[in-house]
Amino acid sequence: MEAEYIECRVSDIVEKLIKNSMDDEVVALLYMSRKDSALFSEISLALGNGAYYASSKKTMAVIDTLVGMGLARKITVHYYRKEIRVYILTECGLRVARSLSRIFGLEGGQKIERGVFTLAARAIT
Repeated sequence: MEAEYIECRVSDIVEKLIKNSMDDEVVALLYMSRKDSALFSEISLALGNGAYYASSKKTMAVIDTLVGMGLARKITVHYYRKEIRVYILTECGLRVARSLSRIFGLEGGQKIERGVFTLAARAIT
């Protein structure tokens, strides 16, 4: 199977995420970058700041956006009679997440809080 090449312009993608106030996508990217793979429920909890689960509609919209941008992909794992969907970042997604981590000062693995992104993004633009 031939691998599809997707051009990854990290600076353009980061600029788009910040200028368009795509905070939820940034949160999901940073959360997923700290794990090898993430379940839908884990991403939903990350979008709810770890205190509650974001709605399924909101979570799916964020995941679809990341997949559409070529930053994440879905893998379906068959476990007994169940299908489990696992989401992972592509190489481009990992590069974007690393850049965002540097911008927001999260390189040391500090706790991710959504309010931090909004404040930092406004300061940058």
